Amino acid sequence: VYFFVLVKWWRRKIESHASTYRIGITVMCVSAIVQALLQCFTITIHQIHNNVYTLVLLAPIGWMNEGARQACTAATQTMIFLIWEWIPASCILQYLALCR
Repeated sequence: VYFFVLVKWWRRKIESHASTYRIGITVMCVSAIVQALLQCFTITIHQIHNNVYTLVLLAPIGWMNEGARQACTAATQTMIFLIWEWIPASCILQYLALCR
């Protein structure tokens, strides 16, 4: 779905003042595509309880070698934290575009 949105959004001609939306939507779509691909290898459960962040990875990462497992874990955790960065960033871009 995100790939379709990305292709459709970039094939459309948009006005010059709406290019900010293109950037925000592109970043969100690419992030969602990468996270969906990572979820093929890991089922991630993240929780915050009593101010302690816990990341639990369940899935077939046991058959991977140690380097691939660490890379998959780091990439998954990075993408989870980036969700909390991308959403406010796209809202700020939208605000800046509307305030011109």
